[in-house]
Amino acid sequence: SSTGTGPSSAASSKPMGQLFITDAKAEDNLVVLGGWETRPGGFKGTARWFSVRVEPGDLPGLYGRAKPQHEIPTWELLASLVAVMIVLPDHYPGHGLALATGATDNQGNSYAVAKLLTVKYPLCIALMELSVQLQDRQLWLDLEWTPREQNTIADDLTNEEFEGFG
Repeated sequence: SSTGTGPSSAASSKPMGQLFITDAKAEDNLVVLGGWETRPGGFKGTARWFSVRVEPGDLPGLYGRAKPQHEIPTWELLASLVAVMIVLPDHYPGHGLALATGATDNQGNSYAVAKLLTVKYPLCIALMELSVQLQDRQLWLDLEWTPREQNTIADDLTNEEFEGFG
């Protein structure tokens, strides 16, 4: 039976288009997750967006394993998880599954989300929570890779530069 989060479900899903772009920044004692809503026809002046600082005490399990910059795939996937929770409705009001598209400049996460599979810890924890959030919303997520140089708006949010956002 289909749970609404696997590859076989995506083929019969109603496409919603690209809905968000995310990024993460990780330094020794600072992590910032950022993203914004890119619904078709939207622009950053009216988009929903987030820029979240994650301090060492907020997620000690991630900070305690290695330097934050060594866990960048996990931080990047957590940014996509936050985007799903902020940008997408709690429950898609249509009938059946919906296909949402997001973008990240972390190519490895695109593959992990497509297969809903990774053996890397702690990335697997973030992936499990993302799959639960998608299932609750009756969504399949196509997390597309976008080149870093085309991800400048989300990058601005991780650098806490908010000019142009409402």
